[in-house]
Amino acid sequence: MSNLNLHSDLHVLLIEDDPVSNFIAFSKLKKFGIDDVKAVENGLEAINYLKTRCPDIIFLDINMPIMDGFEFLERVKENGICNNTSIAILTSSIRPCDKERATAFIGVVDFLEKPLDPTKIDQVLVNLKKKKKLNLH
Repeated sequence: MSNLNLHSDLHVLLIEDDPVSNFIAFSKLKKFGIDDVKAVENGLEAINYLKTRCPDIIFLDINMPIMDGFEFLERVKENGICNNTSIAILTSSIRPCDKERATAFIGVVDFLEKPLDPTKIDQVLVNLKKKKKLNLH
């Protein structure tokens, strides 16, 4: 598991409409040393938030009211919002077509099944480090 202090500077955005999933994610991220976490309930709220701040990582649910995860990904792509932000899909969907569709978007670094746990957080952080190294060259 990753060193807790290494991640205290990361900013995470949770895009999830389920309060229980958000509670679990908040507690797991906090145990990982990530305190800068913001949660919004749908893609539209997320788009509005991204106009003020770009997080390092977004954990994105697919099935949400108002604007779902795929609509959010389309809007981010169309408008070039927060291009350097890594996105991890965090969903209850295990449909291969959802995974294929989601991972086709630039910026999506992982497709994870709920709930968020330390192994999944570590996996996303490893992918984030790889992405940052690629962007440095």
